Amino acid sequence: MKKIKKAIGLLLLGVVLAGGAKNASALSFECGACVDEPSFVGYTTVEVSGSLLADLGGVEGTEKTGFQYATSLDFGDGFGFESAIPYDTKTMTWDNETYTTNYYKHKLNSLEPGATYYYRFVTYGPNPPVLENGDLDHSATRLVSETLSFTTKPFPVFSTKMYRGMSTHEEVKNLQETLFILNYYGVANPTPLGTLVDGKFGPMTETAVKAYQSASGLVADGIVGAKTRESLNKLMASWFTSCFAPCTIAGGIPFGTGGVSHITSDSGTLVGYAPVLAQTGTAIGPYYYFEYGTTENFGEKTGETFAKASGELAIPISGLEANTTYYYRFVQKSGSTMTPGWIFTYGTTRSFTTSE
Repeated sequence: MKKIKKAIGLLLLGVVLAGGAKNASALSFECGACVDEPSFVGYTTVEVSGSLLADLGGVEGTEKTGFQYATSLDFGDGFGFESAIPYDTKTMTWDNETYTTNYYKHKLNSLEPGATYYYRFVTYGPNPPVLENGDLDHSATRLVSETLSFTTKPFPVFSTKMYRGMSTHEEVKNLQETLFILNYYGVANPTPLGTLVDGKFGPMTETAVKAYQSASGLVADGIVGAKTRESLNKLMASWFTSCFAPCTIAGGIPFGTGGVSHITSDSGTLVGYAPVLAQTGTAIGPYYYFEYGTTENFGEKTGETFAKASGELAIPISGLEANTTYYYRFVQKSGSTMTPGWIFTYGTTRSFTTSE
């Protein structure tokens, strides 16, 4: 990340508060409105955070606090505003006065892979006017932090022939992560993804490649040759250009249906991928569940959950028939205070066959 020239409204504490002018170093506060380097940068998701000295603008009443982000420094084209979510508060006393700093964070979603964005932390004055397009009026900004930038990860493009014995190769890491998302890599191994994705093309990676090749109608030789790379590249492109709205990603994972693990004669564990939420669900969702059945009309569904999503949701099902093909898909159900009824987002319909 590189820092951009500061765009400051009222940053340092060289302002007059109740009790007189205060000095930033004396208070040990860095600034009135601060923005941090992102704690996570994915393909289309970035986690940002900031802080605000309450007495320098505050967030009480009708004031709004959040992040502006755009692909240009003037925050014009592509402008977005995301309300900040408070996660911590710290107070300190100086010269018999108590000062409070509030800390905020938010995940910016639906970004373009491989694009550079500029962002800053802002607070708006009371009752900021709303423009015709629904954005808050920039001129109402009360405090503005410095401006930072980040570049989202470009989605993997496989161009190198990969085979068993390769070691610490970046494309092998991308391959392992992709096969993990597809539920081919590490299915029988509870090791965390960060440990599995090591860039070493060993027996477990070879087994996963063969499983993907078999499922994709390719020769299952465990070598990532031209046809396998073409198949993977088409898949990755479809994730980032043709996925169902909302096309958001959790750690590089698009919303959609995953694979099935732990298949037996009467059970299996369905896997789906959902955006990482900054907070748990509410009365209007989003809720997540699976539909499944012996036909593409499904007929059965798992229980709905609105718990905070971590990217991958795995839900076991049982009571299945042996040696039977089942169809399934991942579903997001969400409501709106503006639109009556529920809004449904469906992952791709996939199938699996129980063992005998």
